[in-house]
Amino acid sequence: MYKGVAFKRLVIVYLINSVYIMHDSGICLISRDYTNNQANVDLFSGFLSAIFSFAREVANDVLREIKMEHQHIFYESRGDILISIVTENGITRENLKPLFEEVFDQFFQKYNDLLFHNIISRDQFLTFKTDIDQILANGGIMEQVLLINVN
Repeated sequence: MYKGVAFKRLVIVYLINSVYIMHDSGICLISRDYTNNQANVDLFSGFLSAIFSFAREVANDVLREIKMEHQHIFYESRGDILISIVTENGITRENLKPLFEEVFDQFFQKYNDLLFHNIISRDQFLTFKTDIDQILANGGIMEQVLLINVN
């Protein structure tokens, strides 16, 4: 290394780790993970559905987010559909509001007939993963490029 010379490295930080679209019953319709996390989708969606139901039925309140040391889980619902976006800390609900709206709007536009007839099968929703990718890319907060010092 050259003494006294500072080197910088380009790092891409993914601000959104995953997106889950779930039915109120706890069934995960779509999961989109951007971190190569091998978490059990059914366990995750069942947990979120249960805690959401607990807040609504026992506490007579609405769950909007869960904050952990390094991640944040944001939560929105419309009718029987629940969307969860897992992010790195530092993202706010305000940052995600347009993304939630767009995901809900496109999801209901595409699948309203299936949902109306209470047809709940994961296979029918798989193509929406590319829609999620596009919505997040257009939202501008999918990733952040950082320049960091390397010693």
